[in-house]
Amino acid sequence: MPGRKLFLVITVCLNIIFTACNFQGISQKPDELNAVHEIELTGTALAASGVLETPDFTLFTPTTVSITSTPDATPIFTDHLPLAVVMIKENEVLSLRSSPGENNHEIASLSSLAGNIVSKGNTQDFEGESWVEIQSPKGETGWVKIGNLTEQVSSMEFCSDQRVTQLVDKFMNAIRVRNGKEFAQLISPRRGLIIRHEWWNPEVNFREPEMLENIFNDSTTNNWGIENGSGQSINGSFKDVILPKIDDVQEGSIRLCNSLEQGLASGGSAGFIRWPNEYANFNYITIYRAAPEGDELNWRTWVIGIEYVHGSPYIAILVQYHWEI
Repeated sequence: MPGRKLFLVITVCLNIIFTACNFQGISQKPDELNAVHEIELTGTALAASGVLETPDFTLFTPTTVSITSTPDATPIFTDHLPLAVVMIKENEVLSLRSSPGENNHEIASLSSLAGNIVSKGNTQDFEGESWVEIQSPKGETGWVKIGNLTEQVSSMEFCSDQRVTQLVDKFMNAIRVRNGKEFAQLISPRRGLIIRHEWWNPEVNFREPEMLENIFNDSTTNNWGIENGSGQSINGSFKDVILPKIDDVQEGSIRLCNSLEQGLASGGSAGFIRWPNEYANFNYITIYRAAPEGDELNWRTWVIGIEYVHGSPYIAILVQYHWEI
């Protein structure tokens, strides 16, 4: 009997130790990744409230954080993530409808800069457009087009996200080596890639995966708008019109977060330099190649707008800036 009691005591003790270990979730802690960032005080971007503020911008350096692969299908929004309005022009509003469809009753309207919107988790296709039911910051519930919303990320969170630096590194390298397959995997699965030859020129959208994979070889002519000053039409393929201008900033450029400040992220110009209102709730990375000494008008900037899909960053927008008359 004494031996049996000793056996039971030992068994109970071992069970207690085993249970305590499981409860605490003992596991090996992964190594922490480090990145060097230099912070300055300037720039404009999305605040946590969805209203433009003057945040920090960051001079980025490469990291080794992996990028999530592209989802298999166009994703809907995760219920708990705050959303913000996009793709609405300045002085226009996004109508909140009683049900999917442009002609249905307007319950309320949302500013082009609105944020802190919540998805109700319901989606519906209507006349070729995908709609989602949301709750506005004021509590109204209604329907808007999915394309007019994006996952809301504060400027501070964005500029400290090491995955963004890695994403831009991969994107620029895919362009450098003309790797269409990798290029396509970095593009927003929700929106595709929107390109503007200048911020005031019209959008050209590359959405289909096959189109993105063949972008470096495709000779399809697009209309990119007009030349400032001459008014001449800009026509040609991505590889003939846009690609050489991106190659121009591959070397000798700097990267900044949420800043288009002249003299820092862009050069001198007689024209306006601004991030389009339709993209105000997209954070962005600026790639600026300064003008060489003695040729102060010969500068170029590309701005890369980033969209988060299920919490992971993807490339969504490219806008060029350069000296204008």
